[in-house]
Amino acid sequence: MRITQHRDGQWRRVEVSAPAKVNLFLAVGGVPEGEARHQLLTVFQCLDLSEQLRLSTIGTSGTESGGARASEPGEVNNDDEVITRLAPGLTAPSDLDGEGNLIRQALRKLREVTGAPIPATRVEVEKNIPVAGGMAGGSADAAGTLAGANALYGLGLTNPELEEIGAEIGADVPAILRGGNALGRRFGDVMTSLPSGPKRHWVLAISSVGLSTPEVFREFDRLAPSPVKLPDNPPDSFLSALTGSAEVLAETLQNDLEDPALRLRPELGEIKATAIEAGALAAIISGSGPTIACLCADEATARRVQAALQHHPQVALALPTFGPEL
Repeated sequence: MRITQHRDGQWRRVEVSAPAKVNLFLAVGGVPEGEARHQLLTVFQCLDLSEQLRLSTIGTSGTESGGARASEPGEVNNDDEVITRLAPGLTAPSDLDGEGNLIRQALRKLREVTGAPIPATRVEVEKNIPVAGGMAGGSADAAGTLAGANALYGLGLTNPELEEIGAEIGADVPAILRGGNALGRRFGDVMTSLPSGPKRHWVLAISSVGLSTPEVFREFDRLAPSPVKLPDNPPDSFLSALTGSAEVLAETLQNDLEDPALRLRPELGEIKATAIEAGALAAIISGSGPTIACLCADEATARRVQAALQHHPQVALALPTFGPEL
């Protein structure tokens, strides 16, 4: 995640680049007693594909009159503004910037946890990560907001503290804050950094039809009514492959949610097949889907795979990218 601060007289703003992710490994366990979520053991890779956020205090941009009202500790400040601009080819629900937006939740959580008088804040987003695509676009927005507001208002929070706050917003938020390759335990939200390894070339096939994460987990429960206890770490073969060649890594990619996702959306298998036929080393559903992450040996192969996927009737958009992004 990259953070840049700007100052023009009394006007300050912070710009943040917050990456998307793919799950290189995802094992799903049961739901602990008293919890509503499945336990996860997962390895994230953050990507060059990223959201661009700009944070500023409302009333200090030089284009508005008056100053920003500071919030009382723990107060919900309904004066926050979220303005999202979608990249070409992306779609989103009409209420994307509404009260349920994770950016708003991040600002509320910061006020609640720190007690700091954080004023009304505007967050402008250039959205490049597809909505509800299994690549943590909303979590990237939340992570960027936490890190950006921390810098803008001088809150002095450490990255582990931000990750702890982020885990209360969404399980993927800590991974975006951590960056690079990272192992997630518990619900996928307790992070350990892993070696970066070589640059990986990906093509992300964005499905033209969405897929509900709760539905995928319900299908997982139906298929595996007695889930196994998760180990503490992924297999040694996977951890070794993480720093090896793309060909070796391709053989170890794993996603326990792929089978239930394919049962709900069998046509996703056709996208996977098209990617492999075009030269991808592997094509795996990212998270709960429906995005297909296609691992390629090099940039030239990625271009061929992208070209093939762009003509697939079930693919709305094919995006080339690379990782890990630190």
